[in-house]
Amino acid sequence: MFDISWLKVFNIGSQSFSFMGHAEYISSVELDYDTGTIEAWILAQPQLVWDVGNLFKSPGWLHMGVELQYWSNKLGVSGQHEFRPEFLVVWRMQ
Repeated sequence: MFDISWLKVFNIGSQSFSFMGHAEYISSVELDYDTGTIEAWILAQPQLVWDVGNLFKSPGWLHMGVELQYWSNKLGVSGQHEFRPEFLVVWRMQ
């Protein structure tokens, strides 16, 4: 198993953005009693997020962005792949 996560905050003009995410690799596993194999998989979930609260002079409470989910051999099932963009809204109650 190998797992990595990242976060990079940056500004464009007066607006704040972040690029963050997570990626993992899980190696294959032979099951007991000759019942088969759980295939190795890769899961990656990068996000690009805008701090919308900054528009209202109150940063950190509302974020919007996109996430891309890539999953090869989803949950160890050979040939089961997923590639899906998702819209993201995060509301942090303070």
